[in-house]
Amino acid sequence: MIRRTLTTLALIATPLMTLGCEALEEFTPSVAYDNLDVQYIDFQQIDSDFNFRVNNPNPVDIELARFDYELGFEGVQWLSGDNPDGLALQAAGDSYWGLPVSISFPELFDVIDALRGEDVVDFELAGSFGFDTRIGPIDIPYTASGDFPALRAPRFSLDRLEVGSIDWSNLLNPTVDLALLLDVDNELGSNLALWNLDYGIDIAGTQVTTGFLADLGAVDGAASSTVEIPFVVDLGSVAGAAYDVIVNKEPASVGLDAGLEVDTPFGVVPLSLDLSDGSLSVTSR
Repeated sequence: MIRRTLTTLALIATPLMTLGCEALEEFTPSVAYDNLDVQYIDFQQIDSDFNFRVNNPNPVDIELARFDYELGFEGVQWLSGDNPDGLALQAAGDSYWGLPVSISFPELFDVIDALRGEDVVDFELAGSFGFDTRIGPIDIPYTASGDFPALRAPRFSLDRLEVGSIDWSNLLNPTVDLALLLDVDNELGSNLALWNLDYGIDIAGTQVTTGFLADLGAVDGAASSTVEIPFVVDLGSVAGAAYDVIVNKEPASVGLDAGLEVDTPFGVVPLSLDLSDGSLSVTSR
């Protein structure tokens, strides 16, 4: 997912400027941006580490004395800071260090545009690592850029309630097949699969069913689709306004309370739904 470009330089402090670069090269650590490691992600936030690989060519350990950073998205600066703790470079080898960043997606999208049909936004990260070495202080600037997840939840809305024929084969316990249809809009570029729907449906203020649906269907990237929740109602257990809605097929108040899992480009993410419509159309199935 990450595409990255990296520019790594070694800037030597004033006391060292009298030495030639070639003389210092064998003592100078190098910094390379390695990857973005997503620790946790849902539709509200992401916790991630920007990971660096730092090579120490010296035969002794070196302590990190200074570290600063500026992080931006789509050309807009998001945060900056410094962190001088937590890294000791092992002698004659690579050490790895991560900058942990937690970001609220709603806050991020209030500042930048996440384009429809795109799964990611561009990030830009720049700063410097500072070390106190046996030859003096050394500051190593870095810049890195790449793709950062831009996860948006699919938008659900109630479409209509469909009512099938009533099965009167058991006069004491007639049943009817129904389906609640949902419109789903997917802003991401990738297709989304909808799994493990655990739901409750109410009609005219009365809960008429609860259930579980393992596969709700899928929605193509940057597209809208309609999915349905089929269910059966025992008319003997439904009374009053809910019964009249089912039998007469008149517009009605319908609500859905549900939880499901959404298979996204960044893993399976849970999503809760609380939808209602005070005058949903009711049609024949």
